[in-house]
Amino acid sequence: MIGNIISGLILILLGIGFLMKETMGLDFNFYIKTYWPSILIIVGLGKLFDKKSSKVGSLFVIIAGAMLQANILNLIDFNVWKMFFPILLILFGISLLIPKKYKYREESNPDNYKKTKYTSTNFNDEDYIRETTILSGLNTRNQSSNFKGGALTTVLGGMQLDLRGANIQEEGAFLEVNVLLGGIDILVPNHWKVEMSGTPILGGWDNKTSLNTNPDAPVLKIKALVAFGGLNVK
Repeated sequence: MIGNIISGLILILLGIGFLMKETMGLDFNFYIKTYWPSILIIVGLGKLFDKKSSKVGSLFVIIAGAMLQANILNLIDFNVWKMFFPILLILFGISLLIPKKYKYREESNPDNYKKTKYTSTNFNDEDYIRETTILSGLNTRNQSSNFKGGALTTVLGGMQLDLRGANIQEEGAFLEVNVLLGGIDILVPNHWKVEMSGTPILGGWDNKTSLNTNPDAPVLKIKALVAFGGLNVK
Protein backbone atom coordinates (compact mmCIF):
# COMPACT_ATOMS: atom_id res chain seq x y z
CA MET A 1 0.00 0.00 0.00
CA ILE A 2 2.74 2.45 0.97
CA GLY A 3 4.69 1.53 -2.13
CA ASN A 4 1.71 2.29 -4.36
CA ILE A 5 1.19 5.67 -2.68
CA ILE A 6 4.83 6.66 -3.13
CA SER A 7 4.91 5.44 -6.73
CA GLY A 8 1.74 7.38 -7.46
CA LEU A 9 3.10 10.58 -5.91
CA ILE A 10 6.38 10.27 -7.84
CA LEU A 11 4.51 9.83 -11.12
CA ILE A 12 2.27 12.81 -10.34
CA LEU A 13 5.27 15.03 -9.57
CA LEU A 14 7.04 13.90 -12.74
CA GLY A 15 3.91 14.59 -14.76
CA ILE A 16 3.57 18.07 -13.26
CA GLY A 17 7.23 18.76 -13.97
CA PHE A 18 7.01 17.75 -17.63
CA LEU A 19 3.76 19.70 -17.97
CA MET A 20 5.45 22.84 -16.59
CA LYS A 21 8.32 22.25 -19.02
CA GLU A 22 5.93 22.31 -21.98
CA THR A 23 3.72 25.16 -20.79
CA MET A 24 6.07 27.40 -18.79
CA GLY A 25 9.49 26.62 -20.24
CA LEU A 26 10.76 25.10 -16.98
CA ASP A 27 14.14 23.42 -17.39
CA PHE A 28 12.84 20.18 -15.90
CA ASN A 29 15.63 18.12 -17.45
CA PHE A 30 18.09 19.92 -15.17
CA TYR A 31 16.13 18.92 -12.07
CA ILE A 32 15.87 15.32 -13.27
CA LYS A 33 19.61 15.06 -13.91
CA THR A 34 20.46 16.73 -10.61
CA TYR A 35 17.97 15.23 -8.17
CA TRP A 36 17.11 11.78 -9.55
CA PRO A 37 18.87 10.03 -6.62
CA SER A 38 16.32 11.65 -4.31
CA ILE A 39 13.75 9.34 -5.88
CA LEU A 40 15.77 6.39 -4.54
CA ILE A 41 15.73 7.94 -1.07
CA ILE A 42 11.95 8.40 -1.18
CA VAL A 43 11.39 4.86 -2.45
CA GLY A 44 13.70 3.47 0.23
CA LEU A 45 11.87 5.36 2.97
CA GLY A 46 8.58 3.99 1.72
CA LYS A 47 9.91 0.43 1.76
CA LEU A 48 11.35 0.98 5.23
CA PHE A 49 7.82 1.42 6.62
CA ASP A 50 6.38 -1.40 4.52
CA LYS A 51 6.02 -4.55 6.61
CA LYS A 52 6.50 -6.74 3.55
CA SER A 53 9.83 -5.19 2.51
CA SER A 54 13.29 -6.01 3.77
CA LYS A 55 14.64 -3.39 6.16
CA VAL A 56 18.22 -4.10 5.06
CA GLY A 57 17.33 -3.64 1.41
CA SER A 58 15.43 -0.46 2.22
CA LEU A 59 18.38 0.99 4.13
CA PHE A 60 20.70 0.13 1.26
CA VAL A 61 18.47 1.96 -1.23
CA ILE A 62 18.31 5.00 1.08
CA ILE A 63 22.08 5.08 1.63
CA ALA A 64 22.78 4.56 -2.08
CA GLY A 65 20.43 7.40 -2.99
CA ALA A 66 21.94 9.71 -0.38
CA MET A 67 25.51 8.99 -1.52
CA LEU A 68 24.67 9.49 -5.20
CA GLN A 69 22.83 12.71 -4.42
CA ALA A 70 25.73 14.01 -2.36
CA ASN A 71 28.12 13.12 -5.17
CA ILE A 72 26.08 14.97 -7.80
CA LEU A 73 25.90 18.03 -5.54
CA ASN A 74 29.70 17.83 -5.02
CA LEU A 75 29.31 17.32 -1.29
CA ILE A 76 31.69 14.35 -1.42
CA ASP A 77 34.68 13.81 -3.69
CA PHE A 78 35.25 10.02 -3.64
CA ASN A 79 33.96 7.32 -5.99
CA VAL A 80 30.63 6.33 -4.47
CA TRP A 81 30.25 3.29 -6.71
CA LYS A 82 33.18 1.61 -4.94
CA MET A 83 31.39 2.06 -1.61
CA PHE A 84 28.18 0.21 -2.47
CA PHE A 85 29.43 -3.34 -2.08
CA PRO A 86 31.20 -2.82 1.30
CA ILE A 87 28.10 -1.05 2.63
CA LEU A 88 25.90 -3.89 1.43
CA LEU A 89 28.16 -6.41 3.20
CA ILE A 90 27.97 -4.39 6.43
CA LEU A 91 24.17 -4.11 6.31
CA PHE A 92 23.84 -7.78 5.44
CA GLY A 93 26.06 -8.72 8.37
CA ILE A 94 24.10 -6.51 10.75
CA SER A 95 20.87 -8.16 9.62
CA LEU A 96 22.28 -11.55 10.64
CA LEU A 97 23.21 -10.28 14.11
CA ILE A 98 19.88 -8.66 14.96
CA PRO A 99 17.29 -11.07 16.45
CA LYS A 100 14.28 -11.29 14.19
CA LYS A 101 10.59 -11.71 14.83
CA TYR A 102 8.91 -14.10 12.46
CA LYS A 103 5.27 -13.84 11.48
CA TYR A 104 3.02 -16.79 10.96
CA ARG A 105 -0.70 -16.91 11.44
CA GLU A 106 -2.87 -14.77 9.23
CA GLU A 107 -5.69 -12.93 10.95
CA SER A 108 -8.46 -10.82 9.40
CA ASN A 109 -5.87 -8.33 8.21
CA PRO A 110 -3.48 -9.94 5.67
CA ASP A 111 -0.58 -7.99 7.13
CA ASN A 112 -1.29 -9.01 10.71
CA TYR A 113 0.46 -12.21 11.73
CA LYS A 114 1.24 -13.82 15.02
CA LYS A 115 4.81 -12.92 15.93
CA THR A 116 7.12 -15.56 17.32
CA LYS A 117 10.77 -15.19 18.31
CA TYR A 118 13.14 -17.99 17.43
CA THR A 119 15.38 -19.18 20.23
CA SER A 120 18.14 -21.74 20.43
CA THR A 121 15.57 -24.11 21.93
CA ASN A 122 12.78 -24.02 19.38
CA PHE A 123 15.24 -23.91 16.48
CA ASN A 124 16.03 -27.54 17.29
CA ASP A 125 12.42 -28.46 16.58
CA GLU A 126 11.82 -29.90 13.12
CA ASP A 127 8.90 -27.49 12.65
CA TYR A 128 11.44 -24.71 12.12
CA ILE A 129 14.54 -24.47 10.00
CA ARG A 130 17.49 -22.11 10.09
CA GLU A 131 20.42 -22.63 7.77
CA THR A 132 23.36 -20.40 6.81
CA THR A 133 26.02 -21.03 4.18
CA ILE A 134 29.07 -18.86 3.56
CA LEU A 135 31.43 -19.77 0.72
CA SER A 136 29.84 -23.20 0.63
CA GLY A 137 26.82 -25.19 -0.51
CA LEU A 138 24.07 -27.11 1.24
CA ASN A 139 21.29 -29.52 0.23
CA THR A 140 18.76 -30.09 3.00
CA ARG A 141 15.16 -31.13 3.49
CA ASN A 142 12.40 -30.78 6.05
CA GLN A 143 9.59 -33.32 6.45
CA SER A 144 7.76 -31.81 9.39
CA SER A 145 4.03 -32.46 9.64
CA ASN A 146 3.61 -28.94 11.04
CA PHE A 147 6.20 -26.82 9.23
CA LYS A 148 6.11 -23.24 10.52
CA GLY A 149 9.02 -21.59 8.70
CA GLY A 150 12.44 -20.26 9.58
CA ALA A 151 15.34 -18.46 7.96
CA LEU A 152 17.74 -19.25 5.12
CA THR A 153 20.89 -17.23 4.44
CA THR A 154 23.59 -17.75 1.86
CA VAL A 155 26.61 -15.55 1.19
CA LEU A 156 28.85 -16.44 -1.75
CA GLY A 157 27.32 -19.88 -1.76
CA GLY A 158 24.31 -21.97 -2.66
CA MET A 159 21.51 -23.84 -0.97
CA GLN A 160 18.62 -26.14 -1.81
CA LEU A 161 15.76 -26.74 0.62
CA ASP A 162 13.36 -29.59 -0.16
CA LEU A 163 9.97 -29.14 1.52
CA ARG A 164 8.07 -31.61 -0.64
CA GLY A 165 7.71 -34.01 2.28
CA ALA A 166 6.51 -31.33 4.72
CA ASN A 167 3.00 -30.18 5.65
CA ILE A 168 1.68 -26.77 6.69
CA GLN A 169 -1.22 -26.41 9.10
CA GLU A 170 -3.99 -23.82 8.76
CA GLU A 171 -2.01 -21.05 10.46
CA GLY A 172 0.49 -21.07 7.58
CA ALA A 173 4.27 -20.72 7.59
CA PHE A 174 6.72 -17.84 7.22
CA LEU A 175 10.21 -18.16 5.75
CA GLU A 176 12.80 -15.38 5.62
CA VAL A 177 15.39 -15.73 2.87
CA ASN A 178 18.59 -13.69 2.48
CA VAL A 179 20.82 -14.14 -0.56
CA LEU A 180 24.06 -12.27 -1.24
CA LEU A 181 26.15 -13.28 -4.26
CA GLY A 182 24.63 -16.72 -4.30
CA GLY A 183 21.51 -18.71 -5.00
CA ILE A 184 18.80 -20.61 -3.16
CA ASP A 185 16.31 -23.14 -4.54
CA ILE A 186 13.22 -24.08 -2.53
CA LEU A 187 11.14 -27.10 -3.57
CA VAL A 188 7.54 -27.16 -2.33
CA PRO A 189 4.56 -29.53 -2.73
CA ASN A 190 2.25 -28.86 -5.67
CA HIS A 191 -0.76 -28.12 -3.46
CA TRP A 192 0.94 -25.31 -1.50
CA LYS A 193 0.27 -21.66 -2.18
CA VAL A 194 3.43 -19.52 -2.14
CA GLU A 195 3.33 -15.76 -1.56
CA MET A 196 6.58 -13.83 -2.02
CA SER A 197 7.62 -10.29 -1.10
CA GLY A 198 10.83 -8.45 -0.30
CA THR A 199 13.59 -6.42 -1.90
CA PRO A 200 15.74 -7.34 -4.92
CA ILE A 201 19.05 -5.49 -5.36
CA LEU A 202 20.65 -6.34 -8.69
CA GLY A 203 19.13 -9.77 -8.23
CA GLY A 204 15.72 -11.35 -8.16
CA TRP A 205 13.44 -14.22 -7.36
CA ASP A 206 11.20 -16.48 -9.41
CA ASN A 207 8.07 -18.18 -8.14
CA LYS A 208 7.67 -21.14 -10.48
CA THR A 209 4.89 -22.81 -8.53
CA SER A 210 1.50 -23.34 -10.14
CA LEU A 211 -1.22 -20.79 -9.44
CA ASN A 212 -3.36 -22.17 -6.61
CA THR A 213 -6.84 -20.66 -6.27
CA ASN A 214 -7.96 -23.01 -3.51
CA PRO A 215 -8.83 -20.78 -0.51
CA ASP A 216 -8.01 -23.64 1.86
CA ALA A 217 -4.56 -24.34 0.38
CA PRO A 218 -1.59 -24.30 2.80
CA VAL A 219 0.18 -20.94 2.55
CA LEU A 220 3.93 -20.41 2.67
CA LYS A 221 4.89 -16.74 2.90
CA ILE A 222 8.44 -15.88 1.86
CA LYS A 223 10.10 -12.56 2.61
CA ALA A 224 13.30 -12.20 0.63
CA LEU A 225 16.33 -9.97 0.36
CA VAL A 226 18.22 -10.92 -2.79
CA ALA A 227 21.37 -8.97 -3.69
CA PHE A 228 23.52 -9.99 -6.65
CA GLY A 229 21.93 -13.42 -6.60
CA GLY A 230 18.82 -15.45 -7.22
CA LEU A 231 16.00 -17.25 -5.42
CA ASN A 232 13.86 -19.91 -7.11
CA VAL A 233 10.76 -21.49 -5.63
CA LYS A 234 9.38 -24.45 -7.55
